Amino acid sequence: MVTVLDGHPHTLAFLAGINRVPSVALGVTRFGQVGSLQDVYKYHGIDTDAIVRAALDVIAGAGGCHGRSAGGAQSRRGPLRRGGRPRDI
Repeated sequence: MVTVLDGHPHTLAFLAGINRVPSVALGVTRFGQVGSLQDVYKYHGIDTDAIVRAALDVIAGAGGCHGRSAGGAQSRRGPLRRGGRPRDI
């Protein structure tokens, strides 16, 4: 199960526990970025590509443990600040 929310990923993480299935919870763990919706979603790892990757990981069993959450891409890189991309305010 992959849950996606443009809020904190733990908000929906309980669903996997109820259903007793492997899961990845995607969401936003850092707030205040500005930019186009597409850029901000990509920054946080909740864009289409990230959702598909998470689903494939769960299906393949790679990291598909109960209650795992992925808080988005900001944990791997700093804020984006140029060319209309998200930035901290």
